[in-house]
Amino acid sequence: MDTTVKQLSDVEYELEITATAADLAPDVKAGLKTQRGRAQLKGFRAGKVPMSLIRKMYGEAVTFEVAEQTIQRVYGEEILESDTYDVMGQPRLHQLNVALDSDLKAVVRFSVRPVFELASLEGETLPRLVQDTTDDEVEEQLERIRRKQAELAPLEEPLEDTDYVLIDLQKLDPGTGTPLIGDKEEGTSFFLDDEKLKDELKEALLGKQAGDVFRVQLPDGEGDLMAHYEVTVRETKRLDLPELDDEFVQELTNEKLSTVDELRDDVRGEIEKSWSRIGNETFESLLIERVLKRNPIPVPEAAIQIYLDSFVEDVKRRNEGNLPDGFDETSFRHSNRTEAEQQARWMLIRDKIVETEGLEVDDDALDAHFASQVGDDEQVTSEQLRQFYRSMPQLQEQLEHRLLSERVLGWLETQVAIEELDKDAFRERVEALRAPEEPAPEADAPETSAEAESTES
Repeated sequence: MDTTVKQLSDVEYELEITATAADLAPDVKAGLKTQRGRAQLKGFRAGKVPMSLIRKMYGEAVTFEVAEQTIQRVYGEEILESDTYDVMGQPRLHQLNVALDSDLKAVVRFSVRPVFELASLEGETLPRLVQDTTDDEVEEQLERIRRKQAELAPLEEPLEDTDYVLIDLQKLDPGTGTPLIGDKEEGTSFFLDDEKLKDELKEALLGKQAGDVFRVQLPDGEGDLMAHYEVTVRETKRLDLPELDDEFVQELTNEKLSTVDELRDDVRGEIEKSWSRIGNETFESLLIERVLKRNPIPVPEAAIQIYLDSFVEDVKRRNEGNLPDGFDETSFRHSNRTEAEQQARWMLIRDKIVETEGLEVDDDALDAHFASQVGDDEQVTSEQLRQFYRSMPQLQEQLEHRLLSERVLGWLETQVAIEELDKDAFRERVEALRAPEEPAPEADAPETSAEAESTES
């Protein structure tokens, strides 16, 4: 038996295995003998089936099984047990030629962890979003909370631009104006301030009332084509906004807050927290982007496949453990390959930082995390939380991985200069940093927890 290792790139290798039929013969013979003992064929006693018949029926399968076992054994001895290769992931069988009473030739491809030095971030200045909360933002959030708590009441007045309407939409023949059978949308409802609503339909509905029937021309797909419709207004309603008073606040918050001023302060605090969170998240995203750009290291194929596998598993999790009907996994993997490669590259760089800087998550770090999670909650202690994670090893591992990533990002933050900017200046700065095809992240006022709570109640 002969083996040859060929380097394809800095991170990819091939192991070629060749073996003669004579090399495989003892294992094939033993496998056929085992199969003979298991075979149950009509007309023959157990274990007495002629070997010639066993070879004819099972020879190819047994030879293939022996070939697989041989490949695994040789790969383990030559590669895994060697100190030469820092292997990543699983090997891939690239070529296999084998048949009963013939020679074996196999090519196994495997990946290794890249060897590299971290590039310095010296001279790098990154923007951090720091946005003050305005009174207008607070009032807008309060108005949104009121709208979510409002009830729809029947409307007797003409429609205005924030009202609700239920209509039937009948398409007409453009020449004769007669209804096109089978081309009618019934019971379509929406608010007139819906951004997706066509302007022509909104303008035609303004001022109408329940029971009105009218005709309108609306854009028909792409281009300048217009389609003719007859619109029947079946229902019109208007939001009956609750009064923003202390009673409303107490009901909204289950008496956690008592006055409008308290709610206003709470909303302001939530917006400030949200701006801070967005600032941290966008800064971390930019930081990772710059680190990746400065470290264009080769990524092993096995690492890319690990992330693509995780993407596929995520699709399964979101679909009750199965891939959706008609799901094209090959196309999915192809379209997500760039993202998988970027995540794999970041993982390699992250591991390098952990190694070179000696970063770790020890018991003290875990204790501090659990204490911060418990806070003033008297129903659970940090020790109870720690015991829960200890009982769930996978959750514990995920937590330690996340905390270690936070330490890596914290170290990287010390390597760059930081420029604090408001959202407008931040957008401009990000556009200058990123490639033209990558739009800057939006930084609109986020939804507050008070608003989220009002949605659930």
